[in-house]
Amino acid sequence: MTRSLHFLTGQNLLIKNEKERHYTPTEKFQALIANYFDNREVKNALMHYGETLLQRGDS
Repeated sequence: MTRSLHFLTGQNLLIKNEKERHYTPTEKFQALIANYFDNREVKNALMHYGETLLQRGDS
């Protein structure tokens, strides 16, 4: 998961908040999800994956 987080932050899809130790999706990432993964099942699966990464706090 660390690789995933590094990739997503490197692509400016997530912003790491060092102080609060969490990640926030960027507008770019939200647009990708909304525009390219408009299928609700796919969107929910991706959001669940992102939330899992955030909850585990891997960095």
